[in-house]
Amino acid sequence: MSTTTTVHQGLHIVLSGALLVLISGLPIAARAAGVPTLELETIEVRADSTELIGIADTASVGTVSRKQLQARPSFRPGELLEETPGLIVTQHSGEGKANQYFIRGFNIDHGTDLRIDFNGTPVNQRSHGHGQGWADLNFVIPELVGILQYKKGPYYADEGDFSSAGAISLDYVDTLPEGFALVGVGEDGYRRGVIADSSSVGAGNLLYGLEASRYDGPWTSPEDFEKYSGVLRYSHGNASDGFDISALGYSSQGNATNQIAERAVDNGLIGRFDSLDPTDGSNTDRYSLSAGWRHGGESSLSEANVYVIRHELNLFSNFTYFLDFPEPPLGSGQGDQFEQEDKRVISGLNAKHSWFTDWDGNYVENTVGL
Repeated sequence: MSTTTTVHQGLHIVLSGALLVLISGLPIAARAAGVPTLELETIEVRADSTELIGIADTASVGTVSRKQLQARPSFRPGELLEETPGLIVTQHSGEGKANQYFIRGFNIDHGTDLRIDFNGTPVNQRSHGHGQGWADLNFVIPELVGILQYKKGPYYADEGDFSSAGAISLDYVDTLPEGFALVGVGEDGYRRGVIADSSSVGAGNLLYGLEASRYDGPWTSPEDFEKYSGVLRYSHGNASDGFDISALGYSSQGNATNQIAERAVDNGLIGRFDSLDPTDGSNTDRYSLSAGWRHGGESSLSEANVYVIRHELNLFSNFTYFLDFPEPPLGSGQGDQFEQEDKRVISGLNAKHSWFTDWDGNYVENTVGL
C-alpha cells in the first residue's frame, strides 16, 4: 500500500489505499516554520503489512511480514502476536506459564478463545490441567519467525476449536540471509543467548537454532527462571510446492510470583515485591516432530501435514495461602499450595485441497494461508 501527496491551488489531496482526505485553503507555496517554499516534493510511504483489499474476506484478516516482526522488540515470544491489531499479550504468575491474551476487550485467559497454530500444529491444548485452551508459546525463538497471519472474530468455521475470538498462525523461516549469534544482558539477572544459521543440504535447506535464557525479575524471591529452546528444520521447495520436516524442543523451570494480599502490604507484613509462598513455580517440557507437504497446480493447491507433540507441565500455585490449612495452633500449617500436573502426547493429520476459481471456473488469486 502506498500514499501519494500532491499540492494544487487551494486543494490538498492525500490519496491512500484506505483513506481520502480533502483539505481546502492551502496555497501553492507551502510554508515550513513560517518560511514560504516554492514547491513540495512528493513523498511516498509504504505500509509494512500486506495489501489484502479484494483478497481477504474481511478487514479482520491480515498478514504480517518477517521484516515487521523483526522490527518489534519483544521480551517474551508471545508478544510477537501483538502485531495483530487489538490483541494484548501479557503474563502473570511467572515466566514459565502460558501468556494471558486479551483481544477486542475480551479476556481470553491462556488461550481459551484464541486459536494459535505453529507450523501447522496446534498450540492450544484441550482439557488442560490449568486452563482450557492453554497456549504456551515460550518454545518459539522470535528471531526465526518468518510470517504471522491472523483472523479476528467468530467468522471462520474452518478454524475449529478455540477460534471464537480469532485465530493466529505463525511459522519459522526456511532459510536465513546469514547466520547469527546474539548475547543479551540486562537488569534483574536477565541473560539470553541465541545462535542460528541455515545451509544447503542436498536439494533443500537445513535451518538450526538454539536459545538459552534466564531471568530473576525484580522480586524479593527471585524467579530463577531458565529456559532452553531448539529447532532443526529441513525444507525443500516453496509455499506452493514442496515439503518440510521440523523437530522442536523446549524445557523451562522457575519460581512464580503469584498475587499477594493487599492488606498484608498495607499492614507492613510484606513488601510489594515479596511473596507469601516462595515455593510456587513450574517446569515445562515440550518436544514435537512435524512434517508438511504441499503441491499446487495452476488454480489449485493440495496440502497435508502430520505431527506428534509431547508436552508436560507441573505447576505449583497457592491462591488462598493458609485459608484451608492454617498455621498452628488452629491447623496443620502445611498451607494451601496445590499442584496442577498435565502430561500428554498429541498427534494429528490434516489434509485439504483448495480450488482458486469462482463458480464460473475463472482463476482467482491464490491466497495461500488466508
